[in-house]
Amino acid sequence: MTTVTGAVVVNPGAPLQGDYTPLSPAWWAQRLMPRIEQQTAYASYYDASYTGDRQMRIMQAEYDRLFSFAVNAGRHPSHSSLPAHYLDGSHPWHMAHTSEITPPKSALAAVGVDVMAERLHVLGFAEAITSTQPDATVDPAATGPNFVPAVTEGWRRNDLDVMEPIATVETLVKGRVLLLVWPGKDGKSVVTVEDPSQMAVARRSRPPYDVLAGLKVYTDEWTGDLEYLVWCTDGMHTLRTIDGRMQEDLNAFEPAHKALDGEIPIVEMSNRPRLLRPPSSALTLVTPYADADALLMGWMLIAARFGALPLITLSGQQLPRAKNPDGSVKLDHEGYPIVESPYDVRADSLLVAEDPKAQWAKLDSSNLAGFVATLQEVRVAVRGITKVPALYYGEGTSAGQSGETVRAAETPLIHGAQLQQRVLGQPWRRTAQFMHRIDTGSPIELVTAWADPKTYVQSQAVDAMQKYVASGVPLEVALEQTGLAPEVVRRAVEMANQQKIADGLLLNQPLTPPPLLPV
Repeated sequence: MTTVTGAVVVNPGAPLQGDYTPLSPAWWAQRLMPRIEQQTAYASYYDASYTGDRQMRIMQAEYDRLFSFAVNAGRHPSHSSLPAHYLDGSHPWHMAHTSEITPPKSALAAVGVDVMAERLHVLGFAEAITSTQPDATVDPAATGPNFVPAVTEGWRRNDLDVMEPIATVETLVKGRVLLLVWPGKDGKSVVTVEDPSQMAVARRSRPPYDVLAGLKVYTDEWTGDLEYLVWCTDGMHTLRTIDGRMQEDLNAFEPAHKALDGEIPIVEMSNRPRLLRPPSSALTLVTPYADADALLMGWMLIAARFGALPLITLSGQQLPRAKNPDGSVKLDHEGYPIVESPYDVRADSLLVAEDPKAQWAKLDSSNLAGFVATLQEVRVAVRGITKVPALYYGEGTSAGQSGETVRAAETPLIHGAQLQQRVLGQPWRRTAQFMHRIDTGSPIELVTAWADPKTYVQSQAVDAMQKYVASGVPLEVALEQTGLAPEVVRRAVEMANQQKIADGLLLNQPLTPPPLLPV
């Protein structure tokens, strides 16, 4: 599945910053750098939304202003310690100290991604059915012993059972990741998951849209040098910037594996690929609601704090006047004395009037019902986008609900997971095929086998399995419907077969008459 994108393609007619030879490694690096920069800017925005690191400046300013005194044990800074711009009235002087309290951050963006990623688990790869080798193929839905052993060994050797869920999360959040397959020092394949902020590829603009070149940019953590790795059909080139120009380290060149036959083993795994548009993050529509959720939570906590605590009122309290350098009272443009108030109504929960006859009206406590209702609407909208049931957002519980009710609520989520399996299965099998070619020297066509994303209710599954067996369905097929792990299914079938053999042997043994007892 190759997606042709237009929004991130570098303009072929754009002037290059150098006179590099066309199609040389330096030329490709120069052209792919802008794409990496675009991918980085796009990915970082949604990555911050997923991790909860997006800084809501408006809310942080509110917390700094309202809670700064609480952090400083209620003590106001003395006038001598304040900068001049806090004394001349251009800045509120209570902003001199900032709060150490961080506003609440929304977890809405992470929930949908994590729930989807948990249901996307690659079991393995089986050889695809081909017209040239019909007798050597297996059912694409087969599991366990029918997996290709060389691929299974390479998958485990490269720790892809660990990296696969990481790659899935990164793809959903950032829109894409890149899977690189390259021979290691021992000749075996090395598979890595590359971040779009470090790697990009160039594709042919006509069918079959294969990869023409790949670039990875990174900073060496030991030397601090910026290095460029460029993959071309002949191998991997290492470039460094010297005097403002990229130059290749010829000693670091690694030739391509002969089994690759000129193909560049870089696979792009994309989320929501579309024609003539770049892949998009699964958080594209969720992030605005997550921002609203964080703002509402922050404001609700402020309202709860100041609505729950009693408001102190003082009458006849003399407030200090601003003084000129000569000691006289400073006047405003209308000739009135400028009052310096050491109090903040919201931060100090204090109202002060200099008139001793001043009277205060009743101040009612705050009502948070509006915040709660608005938060509920925000989360309903997020559930509609992510197709994730309310249970995962902490709304309600599955207690008292039947298994069928839970499964019915998850139906839209399951359909979304099955769609993702069809989309993400292609880059995984392409990666496994490259891995097999490097490890064995021979090509192979594979299909990706996925774990069932459905939630199984064990009691119902066992009851259904028994009915399948009673109706003549083979035991292995019946056990697979329970959602048990393939290893457990295989073990159960083997034990059942062994028991049948043992039962058959016992039935074939001649009956031994019981010993005669003395009369």
